[in-house]
Amino acid sequence: MVGLWWENQDSIRSAHDYGFRKIFTDSHMSVERVKTRHIAEGVAVIVWEWTLTGQHPPGGQPVGTRQGLFTFVVRQQNEGWLAITAQNTDRISGSETNVSRGGELQPGTYQESISKPRNTQR
Repeated sequence: MVGLWWENQDSIRSAHDYGFRKIFTDSHMSVERVKTRHIAEGVAVIVWEWTLTGQHPPGGQPVGTRQGLFTFVVRQQNEGWLAITAQNTDRISGSETNVSRGGELQPGTYQESISKPRNTQR
């Protein structure tokens, strides 16, 4: 699991500049689903479910298709909507948390029903 916290415009710009030049030059992100919830006058939370392909691999290892959620808190202003904060999270199908395996954190689940279909026959 990884995560970075950019707290000012310069660090946000710098990280995105690097990423778009080195990591995501040939990538394509598609938005699969969007949910918007207005929480106050002129304020909303927007969540998109995304799929990403074409990420450049570190060390030549294939990255494959990634999926995740992007969450924004936005505020309406005269010129349009402004993002106040955002969170981008990768999703791994069938996993609900990280668990320790061999001393390393890896995606996993505590619930059998998430990874295995239920048998409804009696």
